[in-house]
Amino acid sequence: MINAIARTSHAEPTEEAFPSRGRVGMVCLIATEAALFAIFVVAYLFYIGKSFIGPYPAQVLEVPILPTICLLAQGTPSCCRDCRRPIRVHPCRQHPRRSRRP
Repeated sequence: MINAIARTSHAEPTEEAFPSRGRVGMVCLIATEAALFAIFVVAYLFYIGKSFIGPYPAQVLEVPILPTICLLAQGTPSCCRDCRRPIRVHPCRQHPRRSRRP
């Protein structure tokens, strides 16, 4: 009996053994959002009262008028081009699930 095979009974994993993909995804999403919120709270508590004097937002920030105009003007040609061009659909592809056979 040198070539004897040891038989072990392993239970096959079933669907109930593992949590659903949706549940795992939702738990990961909630954990990520909670960690991000905790980081913001800790940063706020760390920096509260650190600077008594300093630049105010009006001294540091400026209103970006020229970049705003450039950004809005960048999308104008494609918007106008899409409005003028009619939508053409190939007659064979009007409805992908509809069969043409009688």
